[in-house]
Amino acid sequence: TLAGPHSVTLHDDEKTEIADLGANFYLHESDLGKPRGAAVLSSLQQLNPNCSVKLHSGKISDDDLRRFHVVTVCDYYPLDDLIHWNEVCRTNTPSPTVFLFAAISGATGSVFADFGDSHSVSDADGVPPRTIIIDAISNEKNGVIHIDGDRHLLNDGDLLRIEEVRGMSPETENNSAADDDEVRTFVRHDEVIANINCVVEIKTLKNPRKFTIGDTSQLGKYTGGGLGTQVKKPEVFKHKSLKDQLHNPAFCSGYCDFTKFGRDHQVHFAQIALLSFLQQHGHLPRLHSVEDADVLVKIAEAMNENTKAAGASVDLEADVVRKVSLYARTELLPISALLGGIVAQEITKQAGKYTPISQFLHLDWFELLSDSVPSDAAPLNSRYDHLVSVFGKSIVDKLQKQKVFMVGSGALGCEYLKAIALLGLGTQGGEVHVTDDDRIELSNLNRQFLFRHKHVGKPKSICASQAAVEMNPALGKSLKAHEIRVEPKTEDVFDDKFWDGLDFVLNALDNMIARKYVDSKCVLHCKPLFESGTLGTQANSVICLPHKTPCYSEGAVAGETQGIAQCTLRNFPSDIVHCIEWSREKFNDFFLSGAEYTNQFLENPEEFLEKLKQAPVQQLETLRTVRQWIEWIAAPSFEACCRAVFGEFLKSYRDQIKDLTHAFPADARVTDSLTGVDLGEFWHGHKRFPQAAEFDVNNELHFDYIFHGANIMASVFGLPEKSRADVKAIVSQFKPHQWVFSGAVKLDEKKKEETEEVKVNESEEEEQKKITSFLRSLDISKYKRLNPADFEKDNDHNHHVDFVTQATNNRAWNYHIKPATRQKCRMVSGRIIPALATTTATITGFVLIELLKYVKGTKLEDFRAATINLGTNIYCCEQLPDPLRKKSGLDAATYMQVKAYPEGFTCWDFVDIHKPDLTLQEFIDEFAAIHHGCRIEMLSTREGKLLYNGLDLLYPDKKAALQQRLKTKLLTLYQESVGPIFPANREFLLFEATTEDDDGDTGIVPSIKFHVK
Repeated sequence: TLAGPHSVTLHDDEKTEIADLGANFYLHESDLGKPRGAAVLSSLQQLNPNCSVKLHSGKISDDDLRRFHVVTVCDYYPLDDLIHWNEVCRTNTPSPTVFLFAAISGATGSVFADFGDSHSVSDADGVPPRTIIIDAISNEKNGVIHIDGDRHLLNDGDLLRIEEVRGMSPETENNSAADDDEVRTFVRHDEVIANINCVVEIKTLKNPRKFTIGDTSQLGKYTGGGLGTQVKKPEVFKHKSLKDQLHNPAFCSGYCDFTKFGRDHQVHFAQIALLSFLQQHGHLPRLHSVEDADVLVKIAEAMNENTKAAGASVDLEADVVRKVSLYARTELLPISALLGGIVAQEITKQAGKYTPISQFLHLDWFELLSDSVPSDAAPLNSRYDHLVSVFGKSIVDKLQKQKVFMVGSGALGCEYLKAIALLGLGTQGGEVHVTDDDRIELSNLNRQFLFRHKHVGKPKSICASQAAVEMNPALGKSLKAHEIRVEPKTEDVFDDKFWDGLDFVLNALDNMIARKYVDSKCVLHCKPLFESGTLGTQANSVICLPHKTPCYSEGAVAGETQGIAQCTLRNFPSDIVHCIEWSREKFNDFFLSGAEYTNQFLENPEEFLEKLKQAPVQQLETLRTVRQWIEWIAAPSFEACCRAVFGEFLKSYRDQIKDLTHAFPADARVTDSLTGVDLGEFWHGHKRFPQAAEFDVNNELHFDYIFHGANIMASVFGLPEKSRADVKAIVSQFKPHQWVFSGAVKLDEKKKEETEEVKVNESEEEEQKKITSFLRSLDISKYKRLNPADFEKDNDHNHHVDFVTQATNNRAWNYHIKPATRQKCRMVSGRIIPALATTTATITGFVLIELLKYVKGTKLEDFRAATINLGTNIYCCEQLPDPLRKKSGLDAATYMQVKAYPEGFTCWDFVDIHKPDLTLQEFIDEFAAIHHGCRIEMLSTREGKLLYNGLDLLYPDKKAALQQRLKTKLLTLYQESVGPIFPANREFLLFEATTEDDDGDTGIVPSIKFHVK
């Protein structure tokens, strides 16, 4: 219902049993004995008020089936019934009804999909079309397109819509894309192109920066510009009926677990035998019944024999069939969530987007099962009977004693909390802590299913926790909801004792910074971390087990944290994302960094000025910033806020653009600095020639930038907001200053080497002295502290996202780029990873299966990390990698020969020192005594503060000071360098050391835990 269908009709007349409460989160004890469909109808109707949810009771007729676009059977029914229903659906007119069948039996789950004889898909993968920037197009029989970039990532036969190319047509000088049919003409690779701005078929070349298109020999010369956007080609999928697929099945090719090669054939015969058993006996095999398991094996063997003629028989493994039979009546919640997400995504594919499953998908997790039925697996007439029947009561008791920390209560968090409730995690002697400082927004309701309209504006963690307790009241005493962000600032709440007391951590976060921080705490306290992430229909899981696997940060994809080159952001944006990222940096520079620097100065002027000397690159610019903010603080007013933002508008959208085009006019050329050889046009490829803005108060784009920016700046000063009318009245009085060329344009095209010495010229040095003198002369007691504006994407009233949107679109106007929506700006600037309810349900199912393995004590080789794509039916399950081990040899970071002490240590290893009163010298001696005789040569805090450098003993001017430090308590040196210990009850400090052994070899050692409690 969350996906937004017109209507959903539910059918389930089976009476609610106590065990159903452990599999269906909308069933309660008060529903026992009632039909399950009727019991959950009201809850389903509340999920999406725009979707009509109805109930069908009684027999299902053929006419009933023909009324629907999709029919989904989610339980076992007699085989003949399924075959008949499928035939009715696929022969429906005027178009077939999609037929889906899915069922769970113990540790297996199966899906069958029939989209009819011919199902057309307009977008097979849902991936946004690729866009390339054209640098050149040749005139020949098969024109060659050169791109501006490293790789075009296109394939033979791909279609590409070409736009904004200048030249190459006899009809017009500027052959930009129009809306007529001529421009949209599709030209095959072997055809003549009459207008270059059209849709072409491409063929790749060995050079990844080039590809060929149709005949361009009759066009004019390429003069510049050009974008290419991939055009998706429709695909047709042909499915067969369930009857035809029974004995000669087609299996989903995207499922991959190399340790289970061929298992899908085994499970297939077991599942079809299960349906035949139901047909013959009127019920599924009895729980744990060896007799029924033997019967099922015989049915499967007979079916396998009958398929020999079709060449589809296999060497049937009786053990697989027995495991299916023994637990056929059980449903494990993680598998239900996983399979439910897959099937829900298949339902949405009826609309023609994404690739349907072709046609059977069989999944198993037999590694969850014991070699024999556990001795304590008899049902107890409780809501946990499915779990007890599979794992035994002792494992269920262990689940209920777990101490869990779940970080995040959004889309992933809702799924995990549902599972926590139904699995009974922490309900008997355990604890479950949930935290999220976010509030519920209207847009959350389409994927975060625990929330309703009445929850909008309320804390996510509290509302989600309340919903979980409603599902399982036993969770009420052990579930604790927090509204606190997990970060260094809150370590007084989530302190060492808290982390040490956990059994494992569930991450349900949507950004890399938070994930890595939680990961760092799990490493420090040696706790398993169950991690997952989603992106549309794609998702992955990461299972981090102490000392057995890498930590999350060691395997994190670098792409999420890689930035865009500064020269691209500052001077040459070619994509709207460049503009958004630039605007996000502008927000921080203007509303956050300056205010924070000023507060630091006002708190301790001398310490601030001294620290600035350690960063000579930023020293002058930071001093200028602080001076400016001090001047604003002296006489804060809303008009001053407007004037400051107005000045920033002129600087960013007019003056800097005019400086750039003055230095590099439209006809600018690039020449080799040494030879003077002409290298071609300056403005080409990704470099778009910009246009400067002239401020117009009646231009909504210009005015909204001032309106939102001034109100943010007012909040920094603690001033009240002003209305649009008030701001317009103020700004209307402003007169732009005359533009004068600044005399220099910094392109930042080449990054300076980190080792390059930063030189400050005499005028800059003099300015630094003047500003420093001015700041030192101030009476700081007269200046009020500021409220820095830390970017917050989820508050629609703080102007933050609105400012970034206006800043982005003004920048886009400068560079002739299509503007972005507010939502696009919010997504990119807020680092939001899109989520679908189907994907989150599926990936959390995969993670929860691994969680059950962990609690059960499954051997390491049976754990799996999953990478999935519901849109293209990719389900890749891999064994967990070994931890990254530090080894002797060439160090990749320093390119020095090093020795590892001990050899092969990992991030999970630490050197523990339990003597809090040691001086620095005593600490160095103690380390050598307990750790392989290693002598510390350099010692720094985890925060990056250098406390000891043994080389200083070689310099007379530094030797005396170092000798004095060696006599000082290490705890004192830490506090002098870093500040007071936070939180006060912190149990240990972290240090990093490089060492030297008796042979003079440089050593690398684990991090040092210096226990101070």
